Amino acid sequence: MPALHMVNCMTLAFGPYALVWYRAIADQDLKSLVLWSGVLYGLTQIVIGLAMATFLTPPEKEGEFHLLHEIGRTLISSMNLGGMFLALSTKTAKQSARHLRPLGTGFGWSAANCVLGTAGPLIYSSVGTEFNMKNIEAALGCTVTLLATLALVTIVEKFRKNGVNFVHVVLTALLLCQSSCSVYLSSVSAASPIQLFVGNVALGLISCYVAGVKLGE
Repeated sequence: MPALHMVNCMTLAFGPYALVWYRAIADQDLKSLVLWSGVLYGLTQIVIGLAMATFLTPPEKEGEFHLLHEIGRTLISSMNLGGMFLALSTKTAKQSARHLRPLGTGFGWSAANCVLGTAGPLIYSSVGTEFNMKNIEAALGCTVTLLATLALVTIVEKFRKNGVNFVHVVLTALLLCQSSCSVYLSSVSAASPIQLFVGNVALGLISCYVAGVKLGE
């Protein structure tokens, strides 16, 4: 049973990545861009981790919500935008089709995020003797991360091409604040389905906007 649970969790977490890879990336000249974006993600997280350890004091209780701490964490996390901008501006990205740059960059960035931050803990936890619903939530979070990263990279690409737009700034702030919103909902004991619903509604609206989908038409 533990092995089956682990396989189910890993399939739920990385199944969508496999579908995107084989349906949209494998046949395109994006492999080097995906790899480069993953490397830049790792380097960016080292800088972010050092900055958080230097400038932020962790809450006394794990999972406790402190507004100033979350604002600081969000501001430091905005360094991700710089890493994405660099990934989109490199020669590797310019060699690919223009409309595929956000896809390759976002996929590599998100895949590295889930492999480094979710895969190890998920495997370790899911081989336990007891079923843990948090493993399912972590696996679903990988898909949310993929969608959020693709939306964020698309907005950064629009910044790079068209300059700063107020609407884009607001949407970027909402995406960067996603994790802080999850911490707040958790601190007020909101049920996990509510947390997923709130996050996915915001993410869905942002994704529709960056994709050019107009609701109601």
